[in-house]
Parts: sequence; structure tokens; C-alpha cells
Amino acid sequence: MVRRWSQKSIVAIVVAFIGLAGIIVTSIIGPIVTSRALATTTLIPSLTFTSVPILTKTKTPISTSVVIENIASPMSPTFTATYTSTPTPTLTFTPTFTFTPTPYFPGDDWLYGCVSTKWKIYPNSVTTVINSDNCYQEPIVLTGSYFVSGQQLSMLMSAPIRSAETFGLFTQLPSSGQVELTVDLDELENGEIWVGIFSKPDPNSSGLMLLIPPGNIKNSVFSLREMPSGFQKYITGPYYTDYGIYKLRFFFSAGSLSFGVNFRNYTEQYPLAFSEKWLFIGYRAKTGNNDIEASFSDLIISQVDE
Repeated sequence: MVRRWSQKSIVAIVVAFIGLAGIIVTSIIGPIVTSRALATTTLIPSLTFTSVPILTKTKTPISTSVVIENIASPMSPTFTATYTSTPTPTLTFTPTFTFTPTPYFPGDDWLYGCVSTKWKIYPNSVTTVINSDNCYQEPIVLTGSYFVSGQQLSMLMSAPIRSAETFGLFTQLPSSGQVELTVDLDELENGEIWVGIFSKPDPNSSGLMLLIPPGNIKNSVFSLREMPSGFQKYITGPYYTDYGIYKLRFFFSAGSLSFGVNFRNYTEQYPLAFSEKWLFIGYRAKTGNNDIEASFSDLIISQVDE
């Protein structure tokens, strides 16, 4: 007897067969797929990205420490590095210059309102102050005084004194040459004007000078005095002038000296027994009352080769 299957039975059998086949396929293929998936995963490692901080550096020239901070994402830690450097020593050279002006040459100094330190004051006991321009502070005072006014060296002495005094200025001369200067007399009572050449900056040393005695300034006479002996002789008669102005000249060499007054040169030669020569301009005040007022200008000192 043939058994006939109903349609529902056939469908159930097919479904059961398909389910059984799925189970069989899954059991065979599943491990293979899983193992391959695992193998692929181990070949590709997971990557972890860490942000790299960006460093900035801040410098200031006067600081010995530099702070460096990173700029990173908010998730990154803050990194601070401090570098301490030892600066290289810096050598600073500051030049120092000391300027000392050259003293004016005698004669030129008066033109600049100055009594130059090229002059030596006699006597040495006179208190002097030297200014920064190498000029004496004026007036230069003993009993009388010296100062420059109107490009002239002025001399004033008006006082009673108990003993005679000599007061003046010395400057060194070349071994041979010529001296010219103008003397302007205003008053000359009891005192004398001395202008001469000496062996040392001392009027008591060996020397020869032109001496203007006291009296009428408009018709003065001139005498020659030898020092230190004091021997004196008149070498001119009275000069008649309207203002008491006289031009004096000295011509000197290694062994002799001659003079000139105003427009006349005297030819007589007087021996000089010394090689070092000093020009003296000054006065000799006598005991008692003195009134001496004079000025000197147009001083020219020139060297003459023999």
C-alpha cells in the first residue's frame, strides 16, 4: 500500500532538512571564519595617538632664566622647562680723556685776558691760584697787584710800607733774541719800574735792567742797573712825551746785551756772563708811601739764531 504524504507534511520535512543543513554548515564554516577574523585583528594593532606639545621660548635680554611652556590640547599635560644660563661677562671700556690746555705764550696771554703760567711770580711767597686754562687767578697780590685789563698787564701799588719790596713776573727767554714791549706810566712816586734780563727768576741774581726812576712820567730818564752789585748809570736824557708811553727793546746774545728806547737803539754792548736768561717785569717799592701805576703791552719775544 502506497503511503501518500500530505502537502503539509512535505513542507515540514523540507523545513527540517534546511534547518539541519544550516546547523551542519555553521558548525563547519563558523570556526574557520572566526579564526580568520582573529588572525586579521592581530595583524592590525590598535593605534593610540598622543598629541605632541608645541614648545615656545620667551627671552628677555636682561634675564638669566628662560621659561619654556608647551601649548597643547586641553587633554595634554602641562610641561614647563626652566633653563638657567650663565651669561658671558661683558667688558665695557670707557675711555677717559684729560685735556690740559697749553699755557699761552707770554705776551699772547694778555691779549686773552690772562696771566699765563709761563710766568713765574716773584717772590715765591705770593699766594697764587691756577685756573683750568693755565692762567693765574687775578688779581695777583702782594702789597701791590697785577691783573690784565684791556689786553694790558696792569700794575698797581699805592700803600705805605715799612721796608722795601720787589714784586714782579719772570719768564724764560731763548739763548739769543729780542724783546720788545710798551710801558705806559700813569703814576710813579717813590717807587721804580724794573724791566731787565737775569740769570735766574730772582732779581737779586746776576742781571742787567732798565730802570725808570720816580718823577715826572712825561719826561722820564732811563738808567742801567747791574745786579747784584747795584751799580747804576743813566743811559738816556729825559724823554718828553705827552702821555708817559715808552717803547723798550732788548737785544741779547750768548754773551752780550744792548738796549733801545723809543726810536733809538743804543749801540753799546754790555757783557752777559750767563747762558740762561729770564725776563723780569716788576716794580721796586721803597720804604714809606708809594704810588705806582703802570701798564705793559705789545710784548714780543723772538728768538734769533746766531
